[in-house]
Amino acid sequence: MLEVPLAPPRVASLNHLTWERAATVGVDRLPELLGARGGELADLVGVPVEVLHSTRTLPSYYLRYFYGHDEVVAEQRAAPSRGARVAEIERELLAMYRDPALDRKPDLLGERGGAFYSEAAVGLLDSLLGAGRAAVHAVNVRNAGTLACLPACLPACLPDAAVVEVSCRVDGSGAAPLAGPPLTPELRGLVAHVGAERVYRALLAHPLIGQADRDGRGAPTALSAAVAVHFGCPSATDVGIGVHLGRDLAARMGELAPVVFAVAADGDETARAIVRGQGEEVATFAAAALARLGLTGSPADVVLGGGVLRSRDPLPHNAINDRLTAIAPLARTRVVTAPPVLGAAPSALDAVGAHPAAERRVREWSRP
Repeated sequence: MLEVPLAPPRVASLNHLTWERAATVGVDRLPELLGARGGELADLVGVPVEVLHSTRTLPSYYLRYFYGHDEVVAEQRAAPSRGARVAEIERELLAMYRDPALDRKPDLLGERGGAFYSEAAVGLLDSLLGAGRAAVHAVNVRNAGTLACLPACLPACLPDAAVVEVSCRVDGSGAAPLAGPPLTPELRGLVAHVGAERVYRALLAHPLIGQADRDGRGAPTALSAAVAVHFGCPSATDVGIGVHLGRDLAARMGELAPVVFAVAADGDETARAIVRGQGEEVATFAAAALARLGLTGSPADVVLGGGVLRSRDPLPHNAINDRLTAIAPLARTRVVTAPPVLGAAPSALDAVGAHPAAERRVREWSRP
């Protein structure tokens, strides 16, 4: 609109939740643009012009889902879903691509979404790999203090671990966030409430909701507290956010099994349902194998292994036996008691040509 070269706009917030807060041509020209062309800019991003003037920013068009929520919902209810439309577009594009004479980008591709991502990606790579081509790009980086308001919105066990989308100077050494003014209260408030726990609290405060089971979490369960305590977080929600943001917690998910079994043993119905469900999954897998082998009506052994099933906890075993009895009534379960190494040891002994007595000694050693 200014018809002159423009420095990259300055953005700061979360991924797809951004506002352009400056448009620099020597000086910041964004106030001038908002005053003279605010209506055009509002139409461009689908956000009411009042929002542009009130925030003194140009919001991302994704913010329409927040600022024009009811309007967007009404539009989506009156039309096929976005997923259905994208699937239709892709079918048409694939048909076009079968034509060997096609030598230009189809206009339909512009309706698919992701416009200008290729240009952004090439520009970013040029700055990262090109000698002396440092430039400013809007990229996602770990917050590390860039937005000072964020730690209050994060789990206590993962302070300042959020990823933010901000203007950065990018060169061969990586991306360095540019300093900028703090988010104003109205912007900071929306960023803060995007956090899962804040959304939950907002739902509880809403006069038309206000019920703990309306957020999809189901009935209260002791498992929530047990999981939080195990991982040293204030709540199970914080654990979930931590898994998403921090690799340390994600790598420890294997520790959940004993926690679930312990809570199930104390009678918590949610934990018991999880354990029963796993048993039923094992039984369904075994029943499928029996059916493919034509053994659902014949005596057959179903061998169970692994640390969880070797523990012989009655909850998963009863679920397995109940499901198998209904599908393959003559099948019976057997639990492997030998350590896993027993399967590999005889193969290794054969490979080195060991005497048969060596395998016998391995089997004798493995007996309980």
